[in-house]
Amino acid sequence: MANCKLFAAATTGALALWAIAEAGASASRAARRTGLIPSNIVCNSFHQIEIAGQPYTCPLHDHEICCSDTDSYRPNIVFRIILIRMEWNDIRVFLAVARGGSLRAAARELALTQPTVLRRLRTLEAALDVLLFERTPDGHRLTDAGRDLMPLAESMAETAAAIDRRRAAYAEDTAGVVKIYAGEWGAAFLAERMGDFARNNPAIILELSETHSDPDLARREADLMVRHGLPERGDLLAVGLGTMQGTLYAARDYADATPESLDERRWKACNFVSFDAPHEYFSTMAWLTGKLGERSAQVRASRIHLQHAAIRAGAGIGILPCFLGDIDERLVRVAPAPVPALAADLWLLVHPDLRHVPRIRTVIDWLQKEFRRCAPALAGAPQSAPSSRPLAAE
Repeated sequence: MANCKLFAAATTGALALWAIAEAGASASRAARRTGLIPSNIVCNSFHQIEIAGQPYTCPLHDHEICCSDTDSYRPNIVFRIILIRMEWNDIRVFLAVARGGSLRAAARELALTQPTVLRRLRTLEAALDVLLFERTPDGHRLTDAGRDLMPLAESMAETAAAIDRRRAAYAEDTAGVVKIYAGEWGAAFLAERMGDFARNNPAIILELSETHSDPDLARREADLMVRHGLPERGDLLAVGLGTMQGTLYAARDYADATPESLDERRWKACNFVSFDAPHEYFSTMAWLTGKLGERSAQVRASRIHLQHAAIRAGAGIGILPCFLGDIDERLVRVAPAPVPALAADLWLLVHPDLRHVPRIRTVIDWLQKEFRRCAPALAGAPQSAPSSRPLAAE
């Protein structure tokens, strides 16, 4: 479609795109190919066009090409319009490929096969009669038409997500799934305390995901997020849950064999366990790196439960949250008190549209109650070991 301009619009019973093409022959050819019927734009003095007897605001009205103003209308250019009805899933695929940069990334995000992603992408390109991506050695890169479509597709995604959130908000059923995303420390804390919730709320299914990145709550990638610190975006409701303290731990055998671990000599004389290089941006890593100077940790792992296991095995000293390290009888604090620099303020985030959904409200109340009840353990106060041990922390 030559010199294609794309516009988003809502129509009766469906989402649609305006496909405006310079040169009527190209529009007619696209219409024949897709089975759509083109019609000339008729823009009245109210800057509306009429399709099948229904008025719509003219998408071309910018005082340069709007045909209601004979002084500004350019008769040497013919504009035709096609009303394209398409599958929302095709738009979702387009967005996933654009954001992920490849069919594989899009398939992983949408839980589809790569052939399905490719088929839906080709269906969308055929409907618009444009090429939306260029295949490069690095993946899929947007064409000019793809870049033109991107903000409109994002707008449609935001609208669809808003409708989904409102649908959930109108529901009065307390049963269903509630998805919680949390960092490693928060996820470990919650996992260890889900037993009572599951027994008392059998109709609610909790999905807990451990993550190092923020989910998009507006798109309902998660219903709730337990996060270290407040996010930059201010359109989410934030509830303070309290502060999680951390300190240095080592295996009892390692501490007994290495007395330097119990004082400041540890930084030059002891082995350390830490996160790996991709996670050096963590505040705990910045603190540890500053203490070690030119030295590096001898054991590095991508997840805290792996570090916990390595510390327990005597690989060296490492950072753990107090609620996790204190209940492990095989570990001992080598820094007797919580380290202020390792403290993490935890916040519960929820989208405003979802805060009154009954099942989500139930989970929010439970989270607040558990963090209040366990505040002493989170702060590093002495605690007794429970019947089972948490699996991970951040």
